[in-house]
Order: sequence, then structure tokens, then C-alpha cells
Amino acid sequence: MKFEYTGRHIEVTPALRSHVEEHFGRLDHLFNGGATKAHIIIEVERGRHRSEIVVSWRNEVLTAATSQGMVGQAALDLRLDKLPKTALVNDIIYIPRRTPLIEAARARGNRTVTGLGMLLHQGIPAWRAWFGIEPKVTAELRAAIEATL
Repeated sequence: MKFEYTGRHIEVTPALRSHVEEHFGRLDHLFNGGATKAHIIIEVERGRHRSEIVVSWRNEVLTAATSQGMVGQAALDLRLDKLPKTALVNDIIYIPRRTPLIEAARARGNRTVTGLGMLLHQGIPAWRAWFGIEPKVTAELRAAIEATL
């Protein structure tokens, strides 16, 4: 995995780089040896520390795992012009259902996946562990959740 760093109001020190690469390097096997790039953004503003990671895999999948774009947060500052139009763009945010990133990707013709599926499916192992019940994600459940968002 190739790592790129951006520090906003903070120096990205060798110790920070080492920490990130040690932890995220463990995920490299998930990408089946394909060319993977992780852009890590570390920011300090008004005493608050925030980090995000954007992973690009074989230029076929872009996944945004950040709070940028959530209701009340600024949109993710990411240009899509170099991303192939055949690439899949995924944003893990589910409120709003269509983040500015998802809207921009759709406008240029990319396939997109919103965070709603993650919201629905991440609960399955928790319900199984806590209550011994394994809920099924159905079209009806998805529609019911969508109606509340």
C-alpha cells in the first residue's frame, strides 16, 4: 500500500507516519495485491484533532471514510477529475443519503454506493452477539430505514 499524507496545521512526523503505516498496512491483504493508495489527512483546528483516510484501489474503487460531508460538516475537498468514470465511489456516510461526494460522482457518471448498506449490515453481528438473533436485511427494512432518514 502506498501512503500519501496531508497535514493541516500539524506536522506529519515520522512517528505519525510509522503509526499509520503499521496499522493500515495490516489491511493490504484485503486488496489482493492490487495497486492501493491511501491518502491520510491529519488536521488540527481549534484544538480538535481529526483524521481521515481515502483509499483508492486499482483506480477502480474510491472509498471515503470520513465525517466530511455529514450534516453540519464541510464537504470532502476531493477532486474526481483523475478518477476513471468506470470507478466505483463509496462514501460510508448515510446522513445525508447523498453526500456532496456521491452527488459529484453521480454527476460525472461514476457508479456509487452510499453508507446506508453499511448501516444496515453492521448491526447483524451485534444483534447476533447480544441477543442471539440474526436479522435479515430486506427491501422492506431498507425502505423503512430510508423513510426515517
